Amino acid sequence: MRRTHDRRVETSRLDKRVEIPFRLRAASALGISIAADILDYVAAPIFAMPLIGDAADAFISVVLYSITRSKKAAAINALEFIPVIGDFVPVYTLSTLIWIYEESAKRKRPQVAVAAGEKVPARDAYAIQPATAMSKGEVDLKALTSRRYARWKRELKQNVQTC
Repeated sequence: MRRTHDRRVETSRLDKRVEIPFRLRAASALGISIAADILDYVAAPIFAMPLIGDAADAFISVVLYSITRSKKAAAINALEFIPVIGDFVPVYTLSTLIWIYEESAKRKRPQVAVAAGEKVPARDAYAIQPATAMSKGEVDLKALTSRRYARWKRELKQNVQTC
């Protein structure tokens, strides 16, 4: 999987899709999980039937996984299939909150590293949004990465011409 400059995720030549912003993904996943947990409590007699309840739980788990793409959240959502635990614990909401916490911590990590003056890997440069007003000592990682890429491309072209 390769990131391009226009915030698209290129998975293959045939499948190109626009990346959904994290806040929208988090809000939709949290809304779906809260609604699913409330429905699980309110409609308990209907979802207590094995086939109907398991089909609904599987559908909600698949929808939440397609939004979060988190294996840990999917494993926690699998607790919904355990009869007693899945009925009384808001599993979907807990797994979504854990995913939001971990994802937001992962996205803040490069910003903390830049503020501390540490080097940030190029793969984390997309997680940092450029500030509207850069303070003294801050680095625009997007510009830095594009300059490094342009320099690498020039050097590669020169090496090919000399060969």
